Order: sequence, then structure tokens, then C-alpha cells
Amino acid sequence: MQSIIAPLAALGAGEVDLQGGPDSDHLAFQEGVPAIDLAVENGEYAIHHHAATDTVDKINPRMLSLDTAVMALAAYEFANSRAIPGRRLSAEQVHQYLHDSGLADGFAILYGPGKP
Repeated sequence: MQSIIAPLAALGAGEVDLQGGPDSDHLAFQEGVPAIDLAVENGEYAIHHHAATDTVDKINPRMLSLDTAVMALAAYEFANSRAIPGRRLSAEQVHQYLHDSGLADGFAILYGPGKP
């Protein structure tokens, strides 16, 4: 994965974080499907994310352009990679990953016990 996204380093998104977190918007879709959360400069994300202040007027055009470029380049790099960046995990493997990474309790709080 690191080698596939290496070209994104110039945009500040060339690092892979294997930890993840139960509060990520994409985690509910994980269900064993390889997922990546590309991180760029947070800006005011923590201040406005999912809050009443999270309105269109808070969009920073530069950050939106940067994030869009990162997503487009990541899609391009993955589509053209000869390497397979991941594989689908079974429900048991997902459960084990959540347990081993310490994410099981947070996942259960957000999505219910017995998930995935």
C-alpha cells in the first residue's frame, strides 16, 4: 500500500496508517473489504465535522482542491498498480482484526454488539 500511494507524498498524503478508528465514516463499510483513509491537512475538520457549524461557507477552496487531487491520484495509482493492495477478510478475520487492534469496543458502541 505504501508504495502505491508514494506519489501522493508531494500532496501531504503519502503515509499509510494501519490503525484506523471506529469513528471513521468509512468503517461501517469495511466489513472485510480493504479500505483506505487518505489523510491530508485537517484544517478545521475537528471543529466543524458533523456539527451545526458544518456548512458550505466553511469550505476552504484550496483544501477542497487538494483533497480532490489526492483522491483522484489515489484512484489512478490503485487502478494502475500491478500489486494487489489488500484482500477481503472473512467475518472472523474482521472480528479478530478489531480485537487485536483494540477497536472492538468502540466499533460495538457505534454499530452494535456482534458486528461485523
